[in-house]
Amino acid sequence: MARVLSIPAVVSTRSTTNVTKSGDLAIVNALDGRVIVDPDARHSIITSAYRVDMQIREGKS
Repeated sequence: MARVLSIPAVVSTRSTTNVTKSGDLAIVNALDGRVIVDPDARHSIITSAYRVDMQIREGKS
């Protein structure tokens, strides 16, 4: 369906589901087909933006 709608998607994660647990933060880059689980400082801008977005969505801003 994503292909028909031209929406980037990750459809197979191989071992990702084996190394993650509920509540883990993950960055999904569907354009490159990458999933970054528990991102480190190299990804701090992305994780900061995500956390702010989640706080706004949860009404905690």
